[in-house]
Amino acid sequence: MNKIVITLLALLHGFSMAGNYGDIVISELMPDPSPSTGMPESEYIELYNRSDKAINLAGWKLKVNDKLYPFTSTEIVSKGYLLVCPKNE
Repeated sequence: MNKIVITLLALLHGFSMAGNYGDIVISELMPDPSPSTGMPESEYIELYNRSDKAINLAGWKLKVNDKLYPFTSTEIVSKGYLLVCPKNE
């Protein structure tokens, strides 16, 4: 399984529109789900919005190893979660 290096990047204009520093945190990380213990064998990252307002991740990027994956206009509601996983899983 690939080693995953994860970095959340926000473009300067995207970050200022998206919220304040620390509003979005990585709340759970599943980098190597094998062997499975009753869960799907899929890598994922769970993001949590700690703020009192919805935050749009448009302009944010996820860096996995050397590849960047831009977020679409995805919104995380206040106190809500977002699971980020590969498209094919």
